Amino acid sequence: MDPSIFETAEEDARLEKIAKDHFAQGNHIKALEVIEDAFSKRGKDNVPGMFHYLQGSILYHLAKRAKKSDVTFAFLLGCVEPFTDDFGLHAFSARALFEMAEQLDSELYYKKAEKDVELRLSLLESCGELDPADLETQRTLANISNEAGLKILHGCTGKSPVPALEESKEARGMIMSDSNKAADKRLRSQWASMSVEAKKNFMKVSVSKLRGYVERLYGEEGKKALDEVLDSTRIDKKWRFWLCRTCSRKFFYVKKFRNHLEQEHGAKHKRSTAKNMPEMVNEAWAGMILDGGWEPVDAVAAADMIKTRLESVKEFVYEEGWSKDWPLAEDEERSNLLKQIQYRLVLLWESKVLCFATLEWMMELPILARFEVTESLITECGLVGTPQRICFWDCHELKRIRDLLKLTKFERDDGTDLVCRAVERLCGRTGVKEKIEFDEQFSFMLLDKRLLRGKIDPFDDEGTIDACKHDYYAKTQPQGDDIITWLLDYPLIDGSFEFPRSARAHNLDIWVAILRAIHYTCRDWGTKYARKLENLYYDKVLTDAKNLCTREDERRRIAPEGEANVAYASLLGDRCEELKTYNGDPPNGRNFVFAVRDVLERAPDPTFDFDDLEASLDLIHGLKDLSDGTVLESIDHLKSVVTDKVLLADSKILLVEKSRISLLNELTRLSAFDYRSYIRNLLRRFMRDELNEIVKMDALAKVAAAEADLLSSEKQEKEKKSGSKNKKRGVIKNELNEIVKMDALAKVAAAEADLLSSEKQEKEKKSGSKNKKRGVIKNELNEIVKMDALAKVAAAEADLLSSEKQEKEKKSGSKNKKRGVIKKTSTSTSTDIEQNVKPESSPPLKPVEEDCVEPEDTLNIAANTDNQEETAKDLQNMPGEDLLSKHMESPRVAAATRCNLALDMTLKALCKIKVLKEYLVLNQDEFADNQEGQVPYALRDFFTAVASKTIKEGMYSYLLGNVLSSLEEAHSMSRDAAELLVSILEFWPCWRTPDIESCVTHIFTLEEYERMSCSKCRKNPNYPEQSSYGVVVSADSIRDLRRAFGKMKLEDILKLIRMEYKMLCDAKTEGCGKANFVHHIISRCTPIFTIVLKWEKNETEKEIHETTKALHREIDISRLYEGMEPNTTYRLVSMVGCSEEEEYICLSFKKNQWVGYRHEALAKKAVGDWKNVVRFCEKMKVRPEILFYEAVPKLDQ
Repeated sequence: MDPSIFETAEEDARLEKIAKDHFAQGNHIKALEVIEDAFSKRGKDNVPGMFHYLQGSILYHLAKRAKKSDVTFAFLLGCVEPFTDDFGLHAFSARALFEMAEQLDSELYYKKAEKDVELRLSLLESCGELDPADLETQRTLANISNEAGLKILHGCTGKSPVPALEESKEARGMIMSDSNKAADKRLRSQWASMSVEAKKNFMKVSVSKLRGYVERLYGEEGKKALDEVLDSTRIDKKWRFWLCRTCSRKFFYVKKFRNHLEQEHGAKHKRSTAKNMPEMVNEAWAGMILDGGWEPVDAVAAADMIKTRLESVKEFVYEEGWSKDWPLAEDEERSNLLKQIQYRLVLLWESKVLCFATLEWMMELPILARFEVTESLITECGLVGTPQRICFWDCHELKRIRDLLKLTKFERDDGTDLVCRAVERLCGRTGVKEKIEFDEQFSFMLLDKRLLRGKIDPFDDEGTIDACKHDYYAKTQPQGDDIITWLLDYPLIDGSFEFPRSARAHNLDIWVAILRAIHYTCRDWGTKYARKLENLYYDKVLTDAKNLCTREDERRRIAPEGEANVAYASLLGDRCEELKTYNGDPPNGRNFVFAVRDVLERAPDPTFDFDDLEASLDLIHGLKDLSDGTVLESIDHLKSVVTDKVLLADSKILLVEKSRISLLNELTRLSAFDYRSYIRNLLRRFMRDELNEIVKMDALAKVAAAEADLLSSEKQEKEKKSGSKNKKRGVIKNELNEIVKMDALAKVAAAEADLLSSEKQEKEKKSGSKNKKRGVIKNELNEIVKMDALAKVAAAEADLLSSEKQEKEKKSGSKNKKRGVIKKTSTSTSTDIEQNVKPESSPPLKPVEEDCVEPEDTLNIAANTDNQEETAKDLQNMPGEDLLSKHMESPRVAAATRCNLALDMTLKALCKIKVLKEYLVLNQDEFADNQEGQVPYALRDFFTAVASKTIKEGMYSYLLGNVLSSLEEAHSMSRDAAELLVSILEFWPCWRTPDIESCVTHIFTLEEYERMSCSKCRKNPNYPEQSSYGVVVSADSIRDLRRAFGKMKLEDILKLIRMEYKMLCDAKTEGCGKANFVHHIISRCTPIFTIVLKWEKNETEKEIHETTKALHREIDISRLYEGMEPNTTYRLVSMVGCSEEEEYICLSFKKNQWVGYRHEALAKKAVGDWKNVVRFCEKMKVRPEILFYEAVPKLDQ
């Protein structure tokens, strides 16, 4: 035996032990590095199964430890492939698939779990007698299979869970301790005192100084890591690159990196040939599908025209594949079917799963052949290569097309969106805004000059480096002190990756998980492609069988009279005997036998394999008396079934390919590495220390100057006072030094105690790195203490000199008097207040903490107010008293009596929007005081009180009355809630600080523009951007489309309604005047998306029920607007409805249920889930008029 085999086995055992030891010690990154090295060296398919099993175990362990649901799913998906490659006697792959199915409620993964269980059980059965561990595995597999079967039986939603909104640690900004606040004040003061040239020089980081600093902090490891960064930037002139975590190769072009993953690491299924690959419909065909009229053509009249007036038919004009010259049929059923077909074709195209083979099949149905119109005539008429040919078919063919399109899935519930969320969170932490350049000799790093001018908004995703031959900061004038904010920015990171760890370790665990998920997707792709080939081979066998029958028909026509006919069944049986021994490439003799058996047995679906070939032949010979018509009918039926299976297989393959590309895109994002994010915190720390050193030197200089001034003044004093003053000075200085010394010792001791307490909670294995960190923190604390001591000494010196100067002066009688600030009190009349005093802003308030705040928390309407005195006392105790006192006049009472129901419920619905409340709380101090007009004042007062959460019962009526009376004075009022909403948004008070965006613009305003590409003259006119607050749609249209298309999503219904809107190609701008579809584009996602429903006011309970049922709790506006990322989800949070008695009601979602509010202050009712809302609206005849959808942000974005 080859000795190298033993050497390889020994090496495998050694590496496995190393990886297991790392994993046992909690260092899963090192364990994964060992395994990836083995894969890179020998290939994933050439390593023992123990490596796959160990990698799967690590990823499964990480899934159990993850705290985020999307990260958990990513690790579960990643561990399935290694467990599948292992082929061991275990249940881990089935368990992971089942857990993913539970998380997604996905039928796809429940079925995969069942298949994996079937495979594992067959392996166990082949092992004979089982030990106790294998018996336990067998029971586990059986339980998984039973539970998965029950879940499939009961039905699955296939909806990816949207995690609860969580506060982002990064978004909360910095958390500064007292020492950091002192450092902030000290550094800002120093920065303000520096000259322009000194500030510019400070931005130049000496590479040699930085290298020495790193060596002192991190030793040789840090120096080596920094040298690697500097060498790479000097040679490649780029900060950013893509790193393959398996083989550690670096790429500076993303296309090359993707090709590397696909060719070297199995990120794409390797197939031997491109034959029979599904091909997507191109842009030209998509344009014809979108722009076509899709009206039914009178096939009888058209066939007659082709046969009798062919020359005139040839002159038909086609625009984008459609001609208006064909005779149309008045057939409502066909028209409705064609519109459904068009809609589903558009959805398939937009989902990137519309196969060209499907379109070809739709156009090849031989409808005109029934009227003796040959294919050559059809070609001459121009009907080849146009989807208008579909409009010739009758209802039977159109229904078959529609039914097939209904079976085609637009999306795959495989959880790819969860993986995208996990990657989004991780990549969001490493985004870099700052550019860092070098001088020509690469001896200085030049920080982004924009840091001298202010904050930097856009991210720099290129990361290119320019070697500056001139003064980089020559034309830059420093403004403000934002550079100090940047230096003191301590983001709350998890500490999982930082300098000087290797770049390969960065996100290695989830990188490996996503790569294995791609491998699993490729495995699925190969399985579906193999099934398609099976169906194609089966179809070829059926075609051969039918051709055999056709040749028998020809033989019968020319055979002499009296010669016996051979039955089709007998002919096929004889052919089976001839081919049964042919075992070449498929389709072979075995395939032919099994297909003929299906034909003669009149099987409803094809059977691709039977256990016994001879038994199948016996059955075929027993059915030789079957009639020829039955045989042909069975062949045609099976060919139709197989054709459908092939077309559906194409769409499934494209869906899997879409998931693979999505995962590959996320893996590419995760592979990007930016050295700037790697050394950013190191640079900040180095520059803070440099600035602290400048502060220290300045402080020492000031102390020395003070000493010199003191000595000079002392010489001028009389000799008789010199002794006493020196003595006094010495005593004071000694006392100060002693106090400073004791304060410093106390701070160091406290810091030591906190550090030791945290160290005791850590494992002993990290003690070495902790001690190094402890030493660094101790040095920083000592430096801070030292700087504080110097500051205190300098302050004491200054006080001493000031006192001495006062003693030298003679008593002149001039004494400083303290000034008192007299504040105008509330005893002034209201008229005086209005004329002389500007309203004061409310005191600082705590931010909203809960995801859904109780309505009482926002409006806080008092329930038990006994008399007017208690109400007045509550009003006096309000923090916003000064703000509201100037309006406490008689109009309040009059307006309160005219309080409008629609206004009340509209404002209540607005107050239930979490993002609006948080925005008001955040910017409440920025409410403008000098607003013009009564409406802005009234709205400002109302929303100020909402932000402070202090509204009592009487105050709410007063504020509501103020808003109503102000709006009535501004313009004529309407009882319609939608019009009131527009009035509120139009008169909304803006902030007076120019840096803050208008609340309405930020929260509600959609910036939309329409794009039209003329399909005839190809012009693309530019239309100006338009602003709107949302979408207005007819309730009848939603209800009618819901009836026509069944379970259709609300966003798809809205999109279908918009498809009816077309825009003319303007002839005034040299256009052709053709009507074209309009593309709606928005530049950004607003926090709130508003939908207004228009009702006829005479709907029945059933119509209200159907309309409300069509209003889904979540919508994806990327289906409505272009320019949005896929799966841009909005969630319904509140709405306003109107009952039959013109009574308005507010419904809001709070704590996992819907709550209803009426005009009475305390009248609220728990409604329940969305199904209960639908029943509530039906029973109470409530028509939803305004729907407020709140954006569901990606986690930690």
